[in-house]
Amino acid sequence: MDAGTHPVGQLPTPWTEKELARTVGVTNRTVQFWRAGENIPKNFHPLFWAFFGSSPPDEDGLAIAALYGLNQGPVPLPAPLRFDLDYASDPDDTIRYCTEWIYSGTLRTDDHDAREYYVKILNIRGNAYARTDRYNLAFEDFGKAIRISPTSYATFYLRGQVHKLIGLYDLAIQDLNHAIRLNPDFSDAYYLRGCVYYVKSEYAAAVEDLDRAIFLSPDAANAIIQRGIIHHVVGQRLKAVEDFSRGIELNADNASTYHAFNTRGIVFRELGLEDQAVADFEKATELAAILAREF
Repeated sequence: MDAGTHPVGQLPTPWTEKELARTVGVTNRTVQFWRAGENIPKNFHPLFWAFFGSSPPDEDGLAIAALYGLNQGPVPLPAPLRFDLDYASDPDDTIRYCTEWIYSGTLRTDDHDAREYYVKILNIRGNAYARTDRYNLAFEDFGKAIRISPTSYATFYLRGQVHKLIGLYDLAIQDLNHAIRLNPDFSDAYYLRGCVYYVKSEYAAAVEDLDRAIFLSPDAANAIIQRGIIHHVVGQRLKAVEDFSRGIELNADNASTYHAFNTRGIVFRELGLEDQAVADFEKATELAAILAREF
């Protein structure tokens, strides 16, 4: 396939309202051209070639180009939007839908902001790839999302999650720094960065981040429990008990609090409070059994 010879450059970012208004989506005609091995139609906007250079783009690349109005061809029929998708949706179903939308979807800019929806699709699919251990594909989607919207703090946060998951802690901190810089009130980013600092045994930095997360979200049980864990590690037992008790109170019906019961039991035993320790160990065992059945 001859992609032609065109100068390689950069698409303008951030996109102006006028550029967004030209959004026409991914046309079936475009994908048919590409799958049939034919040359890309000459009526593609020059910015398309400036973006991709002389290398033929993949179908996701066509999606990006067409989404931002670089295809001067006919406007296609709209594909349905699914606002019910979230990061907890079934990963295989999520990947299937997001991929279909990227390859053949379209939306009207007066129905929804095109750039934000496309970035959301990439974020959700990237998260689903990570949940199915396809980390390279996850990073590809997050990279595309950041290229389209460099101010997407959610994308940096999600990529930071994956970096933490696979043990790339310094990269995780870099991503979370970006997320916090873009949204200083993003409590989840402080919580996650605090968890990374904890794994790196940087306890003072971890507590500082968890304090901030709790300040922004006072009922964030996970952050409170995580801070309790650090208090216990550094020998501040009474502070640990206080945090565990508060976390359990906020999240009493959640099986994931078994860590809080178990560690509080350990602290009680260290303090010589055997009855309280035994009660916590029994509750932790009960909750662990529930978790085992769920997973």
